[in-house]
Amino acid sequence: MTAEFVYLALDQSKSNDRHSFDIPVTCCSSVEMLFSIPGELMGVAVECVDPKAVESALLVLRGRPETAVKPVFLLSSIEGNAANLVDGVADSIESAYHQAREIHDRLSKLDSTLLTDRDALIFRLLAYLYARPHLTYEPKHHWSYPALYRFPLVDALLGEAENTQHRLNNLVERGLLRRSELKDRIRLCPVCENAHLNYVDVCTSCGSIDIVRKPFLHCFVCGHVSPEESFLEKGVLGCPNCKTRLRHIGADYDRALESYHCNSCGHMFEEPEVVAHCQHCATRSQPDNLLPHRVFSFEITEQGLAAVKTGMIEDIYAMLDSLDNVNPAIFEAIVGWLLRLHQRYPDVTFSLLGVRLTNLTELTDSIGRRRVSELMDEFVVRIRALLRTTDLIVHASRKKLWLLLPKTDDVGSDSVLSRILENQRYTQQDEGVGLEINTVRFCAPGDLIDGESASLLLARLAGGLE
Repeated sequence: MTAEFVYLALDQSKSNDRHSFDIPVTCCSSVEMLFSIPGELMGVAVECVDPKAVESALLVLRGRPETAVKPVFLLSSIEGNAANLVDGVADSIESAYHQAREIHDRLSKLDSTLLTDRDALIFRLLAYLYARPHLTYEPKHHWSYPALYRFPLVDALLGEAENTQHRLNNLVERGLLRRSELKDRIRLCPVCENAHLNYVDVCTSCGSIDIVRKPFLHCFVCGHVSPEESFLEKGVLGCPNCKTRLRHIGADYDRALESYHCNSCGHMFEEPEVVAHCQHCATRSQPDNLLPHRVFSFEITEQGLAAVKTGMIEDIYAMLDSLDNVNPAIFEAIVGWLLRLHQRYPDVTFSLLGVRLTNLTELTDSIGRRRVSELMDEFVVRIRALLRTTDLIVHASRKKLWLLLPKTDDVGSDSVLSRILENQRYTQQDEGVGLEINTVRFCAPGDLIDGESASLLLARLAGGLE
């Protein structure tokens, strides 16, 4: 069956402008009409002058499995996000056709069932780069983005924007993508990971923002230091503390190093403290506590090319290793250290969460290994999004994970646990099946048993996972 090349004229006034072509072309005036065309789609040339209409159409094309990785060209330059979702701007339909043919020929070498499967998200991400050998996933900057940068094309292919960065990092750690060019370095709020920060000078004593810079004088007679204005009385310079008349700078007085005055507490200081105010969640953070984030472009690796050509990504359980795991022995040692720390300092709190995947074998028999692989990838991405930089995780056995949450009480661990359990809902399939997990929770000091070591604690909790 011949693959169809579609001329999508979203402007009704343009749909009849082109009467004949030197190539086989099917004309459409809407995205809905395009999807009604029987047979395989080779590529699309879009013509429209309305940026919003073009972007809306492109988001549909990139979001539908059957058209997600297909070549799409614009026939005129358009500002906005639409330019991030296409393969380029062609000067004619014939030019778009020939460029699309090259991409289509590469795609035709891949498993067509995976290209059109709505659950094959990883495969589509890799296949898009495979069909375009010199392409990289580029971050795009805009002031309105929470983290200042997004990957609009990846967002469109995934149908989401929330976990895009986590998913790309996950594919890097699995060897399927690599970080290419460093684009920027930014700082993020440690609570909400938002980059919209306002840096404010505050008083080093009380933290007030009501500070002013003033010239200060230092009386040599009594050592008094205060703003210059307090030394002036009726045009005469004198110390307000010892009442000495000050005539010669360097002999009677000099200018002090302190140059700021707090109107709230009266404190005087040389340099103010800088605090970052998050404009999203209102958290106030020290600059050293902000999360450094490097913004990269991403390209496919040799391993990624092999995976997309064979249709086999990797072992299902090995996906758990892409989490930031620590060595099991080190993990147990840290748990033991926290137990001893609590004995000495009873106010130290921490929580342990155990997670066990219970039905991967049965699920693989039911819906197939590839679809289970996609579900596991989604599970790993969401688990990663839950973890703070101070949390630890260990892949303790083939089906079991331990999460260590320092400085986390009952309320905090309950919140994390409920979000882990909520992940089951995201993995539900049309067949009524999905990932099933067992969980167990421990929180110090409430769940402590006197004299229990780290190994005994982990063994006790492991029994609750079976």
